[in-house]
Amino acid sequence: MKKTQRDCIQFGNLVMEGRDIGTNVFPETDFKFYLDATLDERFQGRAAEGVHGKPRRRDERDSQRAAAPLMIALGAKIIITSNQTPEQTSSSIIEEVNKRLAAQK
Repeated sequence: MKKTQRDCIQFGNLVMEGRDIGTNVFPETDFKFYLDATLDERFQGRAAEGVHGKPRRRDERDSQRAAAPLMIALGAKIIITSNQTPEQTSSSIIEEVNKRLAAQK
C-alpha cells in the first residue's frame, strides 16, 4: 500500500489523509497536520459513518502495532477539531499552508 500511495506523487501536489501518512508514507513532506477531537466527538462521528467501536481502544491498538504505529509526526501542526465544522478545519489548514508558503518566498 505504501508504494501505491507514494506513487501518487506523479500527479503533482496532493493531499492525503491517514493515520500514518506523515510518519510512514511521506515523512519528508513539509506540511503535516494531526487532527484530533474529544473521544466523544470521535465516537459520534464514526457512528454517523456507520462505524461502531471505541476510539480509545482503536488508538491503543494502532499506537502499539509493529508496523507504522500511530504517532504525531515530527513537525506536525496539531489541530483540535472539537466544535469545528469541516469548513473551519479546512480553513485552518489552508491558512497554515499559505502562511508557510509566504514565509518561504
